[in-house]
Amino acid sequence: MSTFRLDDAATFAFGPPSLPEGLPSDAPVDSTLHRRILSLPPEAAPLPALPLGPAESLTPGALLGQGGMGTVHAAHDAVLRRTVAVKRPLPQAGPRAAAALVLEARVLAGLDHPGIVPVHALGEGPDGAPVLVMKRVEGERWSNLLHAGPDLDRDLHITLQVCDALRFAHDRGLLHRDVKPDNVMVGRFGEVWLMDWGCACPLAGAVTTEVVGTPSCIAPEMLDRGAGLSPATDVFLVGATLHQALTGRARHAGAGLREVLEAAWVCPSQELGPGVDEELAAIVNRACARTPAERFADAQALARAIAAFQEHRAARELAARAAALLPELEAAIVQGRAEADALFAQVRFGFRAALESWPGCQEAAQGLSRALAWMLPHKLEHGELGAVEALLDDLPPAQRQEWAGRLSTARAARAHAEAERRSFDLAVAARERRDAALAILLLAGSMAAAVAWLRPARDLSSGDLVGLAVGALVAVGLSLVPFRRQVLATRASRAILLGLVGILAASLAQRLLGWSEAQPVHEILRADHLLFGLGLGLLSMTTERALLLTALPHLVAVGLVTAWPERAGAIFPVVALGALVVGVVALARRARTR
Repeated sequence: MSTFRLDDAATFAFGPPSLPEGLPSDAPVDSTLHRRILSLPPEAAPLPALPLGPAESLTPGALLGQGGMGTVHAAHDAVLRRTVAVKRPLPQAGPRAAAALVLEARVLAGLDHPGIVPVHALGEGPDGAPVLVMKRVEGERWSNLLHAGPDLDRDLHITLQVCDALRFAHDRGLLHRDVKPDNVMVGRFGEVWLMDWGCACPLAGAVTTEVVGTPSCIAPEMLDRGAGLSPATDVFLVGATLHQALTGRARHAGAGLREVLEAAWVCPSQELGPGVDEELAAIVNRACARTPAERFADAQALARAIAAFQEHRAARELAARAAALLPELEAAIVQGRAEADALFAQVRFGFRAALESWPGCQEAAQGLSRALAWMLPHKLEHGELGAVEALLDDLPPAQRQEWAGRLSTARAARAHAEAERRSFDLAVAARERRDAALAILLLAGSMAAAVAWLRPARDLSSGDLVGLAVGALVAVGLSLVPFRRQVLATRASRAILLGLVGILAASLAQRLLGWSEAQPVHEILRADHLLFGLGLGLLSMTTERALLLTALPHLVAVGLVTAWPERAGAIFPVVALGALVVGVVALARRARTR
């Protein structure tokens, strides 16, 4: 890269409220002042001839732009068959403009970056003046786009691309010093080029020796002779440019050049207005802080802050869309509408997406908390404990602990209720009750057969009936031994067992009473039939309905014994065993259907 030096004639003194020497008070505040004029080193080699004319390889075309020192024309490159841009100094600008063009070309040649216009060639034209051939940039100046109105996405995209070009230039040891909307071109496909490097200076040892730049966005240290310049200087210019894009007004304002430069020197923090997001306004004001140490250290740090804002903005937009559904969600929960779950899923997705993009998004955190404050009690009330557990991770730690406790309590209550339900569920241990009843039938039948063989029915006494009652209780106890765990596991089974034992115990008691009072056998057996019929009937109503089939034969037997008392001894075992058989069959059928 070439060595640059400032022309010794370009000096000034600045001290507010005076103007720098040589600056007219009516100079435009948005035009570049005291463009740095460089001198070629004495050892610079002469430029090669660059033919330019209708019969040459480069044919000049339409005028693309003109400044105080030069012009830019479109030109047709006959060799490569493309359109390029040709920049030449104005004849009246003198040799200093020619030198500036040469050095600008060499500056650009060292900046091979997509956001900086590439140089194709540098040579001497037919008139002896230098000719700079560059890429033809087709697009609009950012300043022209701003006239059509602000577009935040577009303007932030442009700012980030400018920051990237500046970062590259700073890495190559150059400051731009004149970033503004007029010096940024935007292509049809969003390409961004940082133009006009005529004010660029070497970064190493850069100090202010003359007023260089555009007054409406100039950095304070650029007005202070002897002040050091740094990447933070270009950061200020980018911040001032973004300020103009966001608000439609220059960072430094005043009635004339003097007031504008005084505003630039004081450089207060500014309100950007209600239309600019507070976070973005803070970024602009930090970039435009009066002291370089208070600004972002470099263009990359500024770009990171802007990129973070874009993420935050996207997160806030997601949160806003989700928040718009909250009233409808709350109404759906209150009214018990079926779409409450679908609405909550949308709301939750929006808030969580916002928080994943930016964990610090308070709008999303508060909105999600509000949605959960409605949905969690709703799910808990409807017993959807799995859904409650799935939502716990969305809660802050304190609320998560509280709801984990409520969930634990609800689960314990559910487990207790389930245990109670199961304890009264007749479907539980139905097969075991059937098998136990079958065992009772076999054992009781065997006992009845043995008694009938040993003692005919007509010879039964009240004492024999007492013995049979005791045997029945023993038979029930022995029959339950193999099935005791399953049968006694539920309250329903225990109720049936206790009911049967109670009926047998009552039968034993009334037989003992009849024996002690010397009652006739048929009266004792009739009372037994009535006791078994009513007892089993009541038990069937409160436990197993199949027991009703065992009660009916006993109730019928009451009439039979009353009609034929002399046959009571024969009626009772037949009815008792028959009722037991009916009960076993009924229990077996119920067990198969469960």
